[in-house]
Amino acid sequence: MNHNEKIDLLEEIIDDHSLCGLMELIAEVCSTKADHILSSYDDEETAKIWDGYAAGFLAQASISAKLPQIKQQ
Repeated sequence: MNHNEKIDLLEEIIDDHSLCGLMELIAEVCSTKADHILSSYDDEETAKIWDGYAAGFLAQASISAKLPQIKQQ
């Protein structure tokens, strides 16, 4: 998938789920990655970093929920 296709896909996700929804999905991926790192590599330090990313995206998602949304026609 080239760069423009990735951008189009992200825009489609935002259109379907809002920017807040996209950030919640990213937070879930970060949390899953943290769990995988901890269970597969027993690397608490790196897992903690990924959990921090998850928390940051969730915090930002709650702020972004207040952003105006463009209604699709």
